[in-house]
Amino acid sequence: WREICDVAMRFTSQAHGMFFVLFIFIGSFFLMSVVIGVLLNSFSEQKHLAEGSKFLTESQQSYLKAAKVLAQMKPMKTVITDADNANWLRRQLIRLVEWPKFDSLVMLCIVVNVVLLSMNHYHQPNGLAQFLSFSNAALTILFALEAAVKIIAMRPTFYWQCPWN
Repeated sequence: WREICDVAMRFTSQAHGMFFVLFIFIGSFFLMSVVIGVLLNSFSEQKHLAEGSKFLTESQQSYLKAAKVLAQMKPMKTVITDADNANWLRRQLIRLVEWPKFDSLVMLCIVVNVVLLSMNHYHQPNGLAQFLSFSNAALTILFALEAAVKIIAMRPTFYWQCPWN
């Protein structure tokens, strides 16, 4: 074996070595991409044949169907039918509640509240603790006012029928 190796080394150059290295790298990447392509093709065929449930148990299939139905559902918008018969204050509150940006504003307050509540930590400075306490109280009052405005505008029965409330 040693003699064969010596003969092979005498008749080779750096170009032969570079060709060998490039052939190994390019060949391995080509072979890997072919294998991955065949695997992906097989999995996609199986998925199309079984409609995505080939590798799922029955309970997983039912959960997936329920998740798809829930993803398509949207909360119904409560329509206030007796707005014409309402007094001036209630009509203004109805206009406020039905304003398209009202829900976005409430959602922004919720996000700010979550961020502020997550800032609480051990050995925090007194100034930060006071700020967090004040902001928590202010946002709690804001959420209570939002609920009160919606209850007055929508009446309690319509308020509790809306899934967002």
